[in-house]
Parts: sequence; C-alpha cells; structure tokens
Amino acid sequence: MFLEQFADFISPQRILVIGNAFGWSTLALALMFPNAKTVAIDPNAHGVNFTNELITKNGLAARAVVGRSPEDVAVVVRDQLGGPADFSLIDAIHTNEAVTADFAAVRSVATDHAHFLFHDVINWNMIGGFKSILAKHSLKGKVFTRTASGMALAYRNITPAFENYLDCFTESAGLFSALSLYCLATFADPIAAFRDPNQNKQ
Repeated sequence: MFLEQFADFISPQRILVIGNAFGWSTLALALMFPNAKTVAIDPNAHGVNFTNELITKNGLAARAVVGRSPEDVAVVVRDQLGGPADFSLIDAIHTNEAVTADFAAVRSVATDHAHFLFHDVINWNMIGGFKSILAKHSLKGKVFTRTASGMALAYRNITPAFENYLDCFTESAGLFSALSLYCLATFADPIAAFRDPNQNKQ
C-alpha cells in the first residue's frame, strides 16, 4: 500500500533498482509505473533470469541484468536504461558503508530531481548511513517508521501533496530522535520500542 500510491504523486520515466534478488521489487515497480522503463542490477544470475522470465510473461517494460553495485552501475544505466534515472530503489548489501557507496554510484547517473528509495533502513541499522547521504549530497529525506522494514526516501524537492502522503508513514523528527536515543540507551528493538515504549524496561 505504501509504494502503490506513489504513482498518484510522481511519474518517473527511468527506474533503477539496485539489488534485484528474485525480482519482487523490480516487477512491483514496473507494474506501478507502466510508462517507465525499469532496469535492475544484481550479481545473482539465477534470480536475474527468473525475473526476466516473469517480465516477458507479463509484457512489462523492465529488464534485470547481471552486475554489481557500485562498480557496474554507470555501464548498466548507459547500456540498458537509455538515460539518467529519475527514481531508484537501493536494496543491496545492508550496511552503512555499502548503502553509501551504492547511493554515490546511483546519484552520479540520476537526474537532479530524482527520488531515491532505501529499503530496510531501520531494520538493518542504516539510519546513520542515510543521514550521512543526505548531508553529503544536500538532500532532504524521510525515514518511514510506519513501514514494515523502516524504509526511507531521499529527494531534492517534493510537492506538498506528496509530502503530506509520506508524513502518514513517519513521525516528527523530535519524536523519532527521542525514540532513537531510548533504543540506544536500552539496547531495545526500535520498532518494538516504538509500538510499546515500556516493553523493554526492566
């Protein structure tokens, strides 16, 4: 439901997916944005082949290719996407170092007004990496505490209507900062602590 409604607010033409696995996200984005060209990159050849079979069966404007991020991103965009990406999903290796490197590669082949979606930011403790990306690249962003894995979005600008929609899936900066400090002090699970701030107290 969260991503499905993005099509009400943005209309990307070229979508880049970093981390295809077996294609769920690639196909979902291609279905949500049928007028866009979607290209995914992943080193798993079996997953890439399986994804392309599903793409062909469903007549989608998408393709998965074998490659690694960040080193193959520029070549894949040049040869497969046909122009700079204006929407990207980064969902590969889940470390702060890897997500920072993946983003740098994607940002170099993206339009200035592109949107960058990150998966598993809260669940894999990548908020530090996400914040450093925003600061280094002078971007705005939101971490979505009300999504299952704690996704995040980075962007230059968004419309007020899109921002209002996104705010349905997050908290105020002050509340989220307080939650983060609480979890750090108590070694609590951030999602569990948000749902019940008292459950991890002794």
